[in-house]
Amino acid sequence: GRAGAVDERGESECGAPDGGDDDDDEDATQCPTWPEGTLARIKFLLIAPLLYSFACTVPDCRVARFKKWFPVTFIMSMVWIALLTYVMAWMAEEICKALGIPSSIVGVTILAAGTSIPDAISSVLVAREGHGDMALSSSIGSNVFDITFGLPVPWLLSTAFVDPGSTIIVQSKSLPLQVGTLMFMVVLVVVTIHLYGWSINKRLGICYFICYFIFIAEAVLLETDPANLF
Repeated sequence: GRAGAVDERGESECGAPDGGDDDDDEDATQCPTWPEGTLARIKFLLIAPLLYSFACTVPDCRVARFKKWFPVTFIMSMVWIALLTYVMAWMAEEICKALGIPSSIVGVTILAAGTSIPDAISSVLVAREGHGDMALSSSIGSNVFDITFGLPVPWLLSTAFVDPGSTIIVQSKSLPLQVGTLMFMVVLVVVTIHLYGWSINKRLGICYFICYFIFIAEAVLLETDPANLF
């Protein structure tokens, strides 16, 4: 039966007896199980705290009895993303202090990639289902959301409630040039997709990878010694 079949994340549908019917979905649940193979078991031990935490706090809407719990699943997913993002940002800041690296470099490289992983996963999933337009619009929309909501809300809370009357000072001197480069790349994305007949293929993906590494190289060089610009 399906029960006991381990998927790629080391999880299985358990709760129904091995070899049971598919009609036992009402009693099934999503919980981590001990995988086969040495590497899989090492990976499982490393991420077991997260797996069990997710299993206990996030209802699995794929299970019949939890299908109506999707609002709770969505909210708890956002809570976990916020919590893990906060921990990641805090650890990155401490690493920057210990190594003497400008925080802006870590922000534009590691943190930017880490916080974009959920967007990338969702885009891949919908793209595999043939919804390329949804995948592209999700990527663009997430960046717009980050700029128009993700930045203003923390700044508003900090300047209006945590420390009323204070201001947020942006220390990156090369930020205007980076923003200009980013805007140019956004235009480049739209133009290239139009030239390819509004279809996404392998060559277009390679082009975007090259643009990304060019942007990362520019940002790192500028943040390492931004005084060279002036």
